[in-house]
Amino acid sequence: MTHARRRFLILAATLFVALGAGAGASRAPLAILSAGPTGEVASLGDAAEIRVEFSEPMVPLGRTPAAVTVPFFAIAPAVKGTFRWAGTTTLIFTPAAPLPFATRYTVRITAAATAASGNTLSAPYTFTFTTPTVRLLGAGWYREGGRVDGQIVVGLQFNQPVSAAGAAPHIGLAYAPHEWQAPAYPPAALARLKAVAADAVAAFERKTAATLEVAGRDGPIAFAPAAKWDTDRFPASDHLVILRSTSAPPPESWVAVNVAPAIRGLAGRATPGEAQSYTLQLEPAFFVEGFACHSQCDPSDWNPIRFRVPTRVAPVAKALSVADITSATAPVKPASAPAERDEADATPAVTLEDAGFAAQPAARRYAVTLAPSLQSADGQTLGYAWMGVVENWHAGAFTSFGDGHG
Repeated sequence: MTHARRRFLILAATLFVALGAGAGASRAPLAILSAGPTGEVASLGDAAEIRVEFSEPMVPLGRTPAAVTVPFFAIAPAVKGTFRWAGTTTLIFTPAAPLPFATRYTVRITAAATAASGNTLSAPYTFTFTTPTVRLLGAGWYREGGRVDGQIVVGLQFNQPVSAAGAAPHIGLAYAPHEWQAPAYPPAALARLKAVAADAVAAFERKTAATLEVAGRDGPIAFAPAAKWDTDRFPASDHLVILRSTSAPPPESWVAVNVAPAIRGLAGRATPGEAQSYTLQLEPAFFVEGFACHSQCDPSDWNPIRFRVPTRVAPVAKALSVADITSATAPVKPASAPAERDEADATPAVTLEDAGFAAQPAARRYAVTLAPSLQSADGQTLGYAWMGVVENWHAGAFTSFGDGHG
């Protein structure tokens, strides 16, 4: 070998070693690209797998072992489960059983994690997640005895097992202020009512003011966990808390259910950390809304008296009086007995025909009065004399000649 050739080979070997050393010095350490779940998961299903994605292959391609052991993975509290690799970079841990609710877990990947290339993590990697804490899913209510003077029974549905004794200290019921609009009196009816029964207008205004006061309330409502309740309405469940008010909130009340951030369930100790609320709208106050039509009415149309709370036909018929005021005032007598209905069949709309009167003829003007003693199906008393005036037009005014116009 010539001297020149020997010198060339020495230089080439030196350059190869130098390039190899430089490449090794610039190699990036192993890293974790993503890991999860993190934070509070929405459902237990979201914690059915724990995934860790590495920046480079952790096992040789095509040589993934059937039984995977991962000494660099730790979870606390301890969870039994199995490991598998998805591809060569993603580690998946599957718990042997669904994780319990309201539990905070810490997952640690130690620096001993080693890639197939020999690269290791520069530092341990830690992340945390929490299974679902107690969440209020919904609420319902009913009145004891089905009447307005009964206490309210409130059913609260949660996303996981809870105990009434443990949850009740973290729950509050309170009146929720809200807007309320009194029914409007048509001018013709109001003018006639003032002329014939001024005290009825005053009674209506008093009831309106009292209802506005209820709608504006915002104080607490006392309650206690219920020992028994209507299980047809609220079937027994360990996800359910039943409360019973100690007094009867009045009609037109809205009730806010407030759940404190520290509420806990039976499965774990983690808490939501934020307040939750749900608003229940109790039954409306009993008012007469009025006729569907009060002027220029088609006599062939259905024109009921509408109520804000359902009532029954028989009490309406008893409280009802009708006068024909087209020219002079002439009382109108019922033509038959009220329509027969099941006693439990309450309705928010009753026609004159339902109450036993003949249909109002065309081209006639009726004044219809309801006595203040009228009661709704839930036991509310109207409390003021109501009057409605209905003016029917001639039947011929609504006859169609085929072009879509009367």
